[in-house]
Parts: sequence; C-alpha cells; structure tokens
Amino acid sequence: MGDESAVSVHTGASPTETVLACIDTWRRAPLPAEVSARTRQVVLDTIACYIGATAMDAGRRLLAFAERSSGPATLFPLRHRVSAEAASFAASSMANLLDADEALFNRGHHACAIVMPALIVGGVYGTSVDDAMRAIAIGFEVAARVSLSWSYYTVESDGSVRGADVTGLSWIVLGAAASIGLLRDLDGDAMRSALGIAAYGAPIPTNSNWHVAYPPDSMTKYTLYGALAQHAVSAVELAALGFVGCQNVLDGPRGFRRLIGATTWDDDVLRDGLAGTWTIVQTGLKRYPACRLWHGALYGLEQLVRDARLAPADVRHVEIDLALLHPTQMRLAREYPELTEISAQFSVPYGAAQVIERRPPGPAWYRPDALSSERTRELMRRIDVAVDPVMNKEAAEEVKRVGHYGFRLPWAVSVTPASGTTLRASGTNAPGDPFVPALDITRRETEEKFREFYQQAYGTGAPPAFLRLLDAPDATCAELLGALG
Repeated sequence: MGDESAVSVHTGASPTETVLACIDTWRRAPLPAEVSARTRQVVLDTIACYIGATAMDAGRRLLAFAERSSGPATLFPLRHRVSAEAASFAASSMANLLDADEALFNRGHHACAIVMPALIVGGVYGTSVDDAMRAIAIGFEVAARVSLSWSYYTVESDGSVRGADVTGLSWIVLGAAASIGLLRDLDGDAMRSALGIAAYGAPIPTNSNWHVAYPPDSMTKYTLYGALAQHAVSAVELAALGFVGCQNVLDGPRGFRRLIGATTWDDDVLRDGLAGTWTIVQTGLKRYPACRLWHGALYGLEQLVRDARLAPADVRHVEIDLALLHPTQMRLAREYPELTEISAQFSVPYGAAQVIERRPPGPAWYRPDALSSERTRELMRRIDVAVDPVMNKEAAEEVKRVGHYGFRLPWAVSVTPASGTTLRASGTNAPGDPFVPALDITRRETEEKFREFYQQAYGTGAPPAFLRLLDAPDATCAELLGALG
C-alpha cells in the first residue's frame, strides 16, 4: 500500500503498547482505497461461507444454539432476535464450517471470527457499513501481526514440520476485540482492557490436537472460532462498562503469545507487519471448500478435465503429487477417512472426485447424497495421492525462508483417460494467492461464489440488495444483514 499503508508505528514501546499505538494511529486515518475494496471482498467471501454453512448439519445445530437466546441482534435465517454473543458464536463457527474461507499464509482463518461479530455488533449499534469495514481491516491487521510475530513449528532435518507441543489460533481474539472495540468507540484505556479481557477468556490452544488427529473427527476443527468471537463481544462490553482487564497482555516471557504456544517471537513484526501493505490485502481466498494445502492440485485437475472435456467415466486413473510436510498430513496420501461433512474437507481423493464430477464448489460437496455416493467412492479408488520428496524439500526450504506455508506449495497432477494419453499439469500456487496476479480471485469471482453458495443452500438466487448495500456509502450493518433474507 506504499505511503498509504498501515505501516510501522515507531514507538520503541512494549508489545502491548505497540499494538495499542497502531490501533490509535489507524483509527484516525482513512483506509486506503485498495484496503477498503479488499476488506469488502473478504467480508463478501466470509458471508458466502456462512450462507453455505446454513445448509449443513453442523450449521443447523449452531443456529439452533443461537436461537435459544434472546436479544437485540439479527442473524439470517433466524426469525427472532438473539443475543449478540450467541449470534457471534454461531456465525463465526459457521463461516469456517465449509473450510472455504480465507486463509492467511495457511496459519489460520482470521476473518470468520472478526467479520461476523463486527457486522452483528454493528447491526445492534446502528454502525455504518463503511465504519464496519474500517474496524474489520484494523482488527484483521492486529490479529495477523500477532500471528506472524511468533513461531509454532520447526522444520526438522528430514524436511518434516514439527508443531509445537502446545499451539493454538487464540490470537484471533485480539483482532476481534480490536474491531468490536472500535465499533463501540472505546478509548485507549478501555481498548487496553478489552484486549486483556479477551486474552484471558480465549479458548485453550486446541490447534495442538490438529497436529495429532488429522483430519478432525469433530465439528470444532482446529479451534472453536465461535468461542473466540463470543468472548471478544463480551470482553468489549465489559471494558465499555469500566471493567479493567490485564494491562500488559502481550508483554514479557509469559505473555499471551507464550501461553498459546509460541516458541520464539519477534516484536518488530507487531510494529511493522508485512512491509508496505496491510495483511488483509495479502490474505488468500479460496475457490474450493477443502484444505488449502492441495488447492493447486485441484485447480490443475479441474483445468485438465475441462479442457479435455472428460466425463467421470472417461477417467481411468489420477495421480496427485503434493508437498505434505507434517507427518499427520502425510496420512492423507495413504488413508481414506470415514466421510463426514467435516472430514471430507481433508480428503484429497474426495475433493478430486468432486472436481472430476464437475460438482460446483460449495455446500453441495458435503450433502448426504454426495458423501454416500457410490459413484464418487468408485472414482476415489482411481485416484492415488503421493507425497513427493522433491516437492517436500522445496516446500521445506520455503518454510525456512519465510516462516510459513504461504508462498509456494508445489503440486503436480496427471490424468490418464480411457484413450490412454496421459494429461499433466504442475505448479507452485493455487487460485486465491494474491501475490500471484494471474491467480488472484477478483471481486466478480467472489460475487459469483456468494451467488453459488446461496443457490446451493436455498435453491434460489441470492438477494441482489446485499451486493448493492455492501458498497452503498450510507448503508448500515443492520440493513446489510437484513438484506440476506
């Protein structure tokens, strides 16, 4: 974002003071046009994922949970108002339920627990959409900087990745609290308390279990995003009432990052972020409702099948080669988990079969008829997935270089049709990588995703008013959320 960026705020202060100084600086300056546009796109993408999840069994259970409360918040498709906390819990959990939401360098999904509570709280307090976008962009930046400032895995001598014994995604609660705090116009002291209260109530570092049990056998996945959002709402409301929280939440050798599993950290990242840009501009968007680690292979397979006009019966064999650095991820190359609407998101053969069957990405991938389809299972038996040692070495070097999985994940795919002429594709990136211009997902493509997910969930076209209000200069969050119905 050049000279307009959310660039470093040079305070020479403690980590907590640095974050608070950044928030104070950003809240007083206009959002750059690029950041405003990207934030709206991320919001639209998050809402699309939420809408898709309303058609899922886990989503219906979360909505039923929210519906047991009462309060001032609206949440489509519920027919009565509910509490902001319960709505935020359900909506944030649901926005990640399809695994189709944004992912910043594969470190976690920030937006689901920031976008949804910000819009819900904004709807309660009459906030404009413009002010909500500003708060969301700043909250995303806070969470991302905290995330990028510490390490929770190491690359072993054999190139495999070892996760920390304790690790979690609880840092997102700070971004959620920051965004909601801005919507509630908390001053500096109250914002400090809100961050401290939020950290004290964040979920335990459940991502540790992801390093042990993969794919997950529950509906909570790598963390309970709903709990992060719910507690952020409560933390801000407590701070607004004068409840005093921890004043130095990020400071010292036993600060918040250490408590959630940091092995090392770099405070300069809190101050500088990603040089010259906002992280929300760099976060990746998804085409497929599946783990981001093999989106490149699904994309290559989709191009091969489309260009050769192959029907499922025409496909004799598929070979997918991936870089899967973590030992538990490697199981995906050799095992076929029991298919549920959650575990199937982490099955390479299942995702590849959906692509070959030309099923449009979205909740339709995880409907009972798709999960139990014998044709799909027979097709999966023709798909072999291998962990490629050369790709693993390349990916491991990239992780060492940049400290995350973010930039290059090599992949290769080959399709042998009944004709016998093998088709091949390979690459290092996937749709939605903003740092590869040819692969960046456009606003128009995100609008198509919103319409597709809505159509799959409700069998009818998405309301055009929602897209108009998202860009309307005088729209409110209440109007925006109301337009979904």
